Amino acid sequence: MNDKLLILEDTDGDGKADVRKLLFTGFREGNQQHRVSGFDYGLDNWVYGANGESGGEIHSLATGKSFNLRGRDLRFKPDDGSFETVEGQTQFGRHRDDWGNWFGNNNPTWLWHYFLPDRYLSRNPHLAVRTTTHYLANYPHNTAAFAVSRPMQRFNFPDLVNTVTSANSATPYRDELFGPEFTTSVFMSEPANNLIHREVLEPDGVTFKSHRARGEEDREFLASRDNWFRPTMLKTGPDGALYIADMYRLVIEHPEYALPGVDKQIDIRAG
Repeated sequence: MNDKLLILEDTDGDGKADVRKLLFTGFREGNQQHRVSGFDYGLDNWVYGANGESGGEIHSLATGKSFNLRGRDLRFKPDDGSFETVEGQTQFGRHRDDWGNWFGNNNPTWLWHYFLPDRYLSRNPHLAVRTTTHYLANYPHNTAAFAVSRPMQRFNFPDLVNTVTSANSATPYRDELFGPEFTTSVFMSEPANNLIHREVLEPDGVTFKSHRARGEEDREFLASRDNWFRPTMLKTGPDGALYIADMYRLVIEHPEYALPGVDKQIDIRAG
């Protein structure tokens, strides 16, 4: 079985998609938190997306070409069906700043920067490059997550309290509404701990260093006492506000990762 990527378009304004165009097939199915996600337009007019850590053998219906997505993120052109793999493997939500810097992360890691595009490396396949990714938030106690909600039973990693275990959707802030001190901020959602984390970037050669914002050394940009607050995707809106997709449900862990016997205690449909 495989997932598909398609375009749905409403051409007559009735709120229903009357055009359905299949672009690509072959995205691997499976665990919901490990599937292709987080589409974002690049400055080059390609649409970029996160691999999801699932991969797949992707087939373009427009060009007839196939691509192995293993270990790489992706970009495509909806108009002509062009498809390419790009550097990195983001778990959920690959996003950029206004200068074309791309950021990603995975569940136990707040943030990283893709500082070396694959398309440059492909000019010399004999050049040995160790990594195209620079890990940020690498200060002492960098995995701390300052939750304000009441700790609940966890079905996986039960001892990891106030620790980042579900970071996703690394999103640079791209407006002026919050003030000049936010121009280098990147936000990440952390649904297991019911919070939004913020990192502040500092230029460091071709990449960055990052640190917690002043006043947020022992707290988060946004934290809820509601255990059902499950932020999973972030975007800067046209008004400059930060928009948050909240799944709002009791259980956020996938039963695939539950400890033996504990999975029988999970009501995954709760909420």
